[in-house]
Amino acid sequence: MFTPSPSLQRTLSTQTRALDPLEGRFGPGHRLPLPLRKDLPALALEFADWLTFSSLLSPTPSLRLQLTGAESLRGGRFRFRAELTDHASSGRGGAHEIVATGPVSACTQLLSRAGRGLEILTFRQVELHEATATFILAHHPHHHERAKWAFGFGATPQASIASAMSAAAHRIHG
Repeated sequence: MFTPSPSLQRTLSTQTRALDPLEGRFGPGHRLPLPLRKDLPALALEFADWLTFSSLLSPTPSLRLQLTGAESLRGGRFRFRAELTDHASSGRGGAHEIVATGPVSACTQLLSRAGRGLEILTFRQVELHEATATFILAHHPHHHERAKWAFGFGATPQASIASAMSAAAHRIHG
């Protein structure tokens, strides 16, 4: 009976696993952005299954931000409508309107007003079938050592941005 050497066993085992969690979940052609793929070993997520990966980088946020509409204004600005739901205080929420140059700016301002400020260091979006995934590396505006990866899904790129930024704010602020 043939027994592969330990090095061959590791090679065979590695080849049968997905190269990254996104590819493992959505198939070939759907890979994590390169900066995140490079950070997987440092995050102890190299060859992680989808459930492990998503539970760490896309936790259910205690403060959930949703963009519910946008109206184009003059000068490259938009009026965004948003809902903020605070799950830490019995799911209370509120509707907000904000004028900004884009969805990232709107989300940044709304989260900052709610005490969940963050700055984005890396931003990537990936189209997945009928949805968009947004991957961001963000940190606290005043505590740069706390940079965290996060991601979110949405039916639109804007919904995906709000989901990812909610997850990042939760990872940074708790």
